[in-house]
Amino acid sequence: MDFLLDIVIPKAEIHNTSLREQFVLWGGETFSYDPPRYVTPSNLFFEGVNDFEYYSRLLKKRLEAERYIALCIRSNALKELEFIINNNPKELKNNDLICFFAELIALSEFYVFLLREDEGIKQSYVVKNKNEIITTLYKSMQWSNPNDILITK
Repeated sequence: MDFLLDIVIPKAEIHNTSLREQFVLWGGETFSYDPPRYVTPSNLFFEGVNDFEYYSRLLKKRLEAERYIALCIRSNALKELEFIINNNPKELKNNDLICFFAELIALSEFYVFLLREDEGIKQSYVVKNKNEIITTLYKSMQWSNPNDILITK
C-alpha cells in the first residue's frame, strides 16, 4: 500500500517530543529549511506542511496555523512499519515509528492522519496510550483490509 502519514501537534509542545528542527549553514549564518525539516534521534525525517486548510477539511474543524505544526513523514519508516505489521508483528514494539508515536501520548493533543492518496478518513480513533496506537495502526495497515484513519488524543 502507499500510505501517507501526517501529524499535527501543538507548537508549544514540540519540545516534549524527540523532534528537532534541522538547519542549514550558509555564509556563516544558520537558516531553517523551507519547508522546515525535523528529525528524531532514530532518523525519522519529517517535513513541515503549511496547508492547514487541508487538515481543517479532513477534520471538519478549523486548525489555527499559529497554534499547531503539521508534519509529513519523508523517510522509509512508514513502509518499514507496514512491512513489520504484515510480516513480523512481534517486532512492532521495537519499531522507531511506533516508539515515536508513544511519545505523542504525553502531548495534550495530536492528530495522526494515515491515508492513501485520494482517500478520505474512513474511521477516527481517540487513543489514550501506546498500546491503543499500536493496535489501531496494526488493524489499519493490514494488506488484506487497509483503512484510512485519523488517530487523535
